[in-house]
Amino acid sequence: TSITLPMPYCYLSTDQRTVTWSTLSQAALAAIKFDMNVHNYYQRLIERGKHPLLVHNNIKNKMLHILVAMVRDRVKYNPDNVYRKSNEVSLAPQVLNI
Repeated sequence: TSITLPMPYCYLSTDQRTVTWSTLSQAALAAIKFDMNVHNYYQRLIERGKHPLLVHNNIKNKMLHILVAMVRDRVKYNPDNVYRKSNEVSLAPQVLNI
């Protein structure tokens, strides 16, 4: 019988993980303060009674999903397009010339 191994993951050292996590945390704090879409999302979850650290973690996760989608689709960040619901008409993405 053969054993199927899972796809390998990219492992980070403890120092790399710490720098990455702290940078993402600082970016989330800046987004809460200066990006109205993220600020409204933060306030909405706080009003529902969610713990602030849980909401902060949700925002970091959302930012990572947005970043991965931007790299995958090779588009620039467009706040009008990122937070739209799936049933709304989205704006045309700006394609990067890489």
